[in-house]
Amino acid sequence: VSVEIGAKWGILPRIGPSLTVLAALLLGAALHLGRRFDREQIAAIFAQVPMIRLWAVYIVFLLVSAALSMNKRASYYSATKEILLQFLLVLLLSHFLRGPRFWPRLKTVLYLVTAIACLYAVAEEITHYNIFLSFYPTEEPLMRGNILRVRSTFFHPIAFGTYLALIYPFLLVDVVKRRRASHAILLVLLLLAMFLTASRGPWLALIIETALLLFLLVERKYRTVGAVIVIASLLICFTAASSELWPASLPGESLLNPSKLGGGRVNEASSEYYRIAVVRAASDRLEGERWMYGFGPGTFYMADVRSEYAGQDHILTAGDCQYALTLVEIGAVGLGLLILMMTAGMLICVQAVRHTFGYRKSLASACLASSVGFVCGCATASMFQLFPLNLLFWMGIILASHLHKTQGLEMRA
Repeated sequence: VSVEIGAKWGILPRIGPSLTVLAALLLGAALHLGRRFDREQIAAIFAQVPMIRLWAVYIVFLLVSAALSMNKRASYYSATKEILLQFLLVLLLSHFLRGPRFWPRLKTVLYLVTAIACLYAVAEEITHYNIFLSFYPTEEPLMRGNILRVRSTFFHPIAFGTYLALIYPFLLVDVVKRRRASHAILLVLLLLAMFLTASRGPWLALIIETALLLFLLVERKYRTVGAVIVIASLLICFTAASSELWPASLPGESLLNPSKLGGGRVNEASSEYYRIAVVRAASDRLEGERWMYGFGPGTFYMADVRSEYAGQDHILTAGDCQYALTLVEIGAVGLGLLILMMTAGMLICVQAVRHTFGYRKSLASACLASSVGFVCGCATASMFQLFPLNLLFWMGIILASHLHKTQGLEMRA
């Protein structure tokens, strides 16, 4: 369950099951390390984190930006949340993934949770009811075409779709390499739930992941067939609905077609245009030294980012592009550090693919596909600070790092 779902009182953060479990986990880890305080041991745990120096620079700059923020209270809260729910969990995950049996157990839990989330999404589509919406009194069910956009246990369909796209490469590899019926059933269920999110950003991420896995894992003589499949999928997702080939009576006939969603043409009211508007508005809003360090973490919605479109002047409160949001909040330096961290993480995955063999190579390929899909998806949504999506992104990179460096990590179970 997303940490954004839970009870809320005034200015306090939402308190839900995920945040409670995470707080207990971090407290338990702190007590454990405190009881067995060993500087060398703690230093070794930090050394296990891939790109630890980049992480250190990013965190320092995040705090500098918070100190110079237009709203220090909001920025210190946002920075603290990111450090606790991202870096400290990355630290723990880096430590535990060195255990020979941790990954198989973690993967089993992820698959079980994914199955539950997908089943709930199907039930949501059938009943048009989601109990988690009660935590957001002003929220209404989202429709696209003539289907409900499911969100399952997440606060938004795009977040749910991003989660599914992060899990998909690992599941696809297991279906191909393990050939278990349970994995195949879960894959079908995941693809169904992904379609029901009606979120084209996660769809595109999934197609990119599939293309990358085909390139990395399929024999060269079959790659042409794979390329045709991927290109056909892209055409179906983004152009087929605008032609006469897509029957008007088929559910979702306007679902994939931006021109139909815009009333017969692409216009300034469309979600596609909003992504363009937010990038332009973010660039226009910054001036002077704010270009360097931004307005502070967590301040996008109060930074008076404006854009004229759809015949009106709008204040943009949703940063539907991670890179535009990062630019506004922590400036060009912060955006550069974020891109550098993402690039370094993907390069770690590339090294793991190049230097591993057999199932380990397949798993490293899944890590690379998952991270690439997430980075591409962040161009249409702001997901980097959102738990558990951020942790799953780093999970693939950490796992790839250990696959490359460690021979004792067991993957077979």
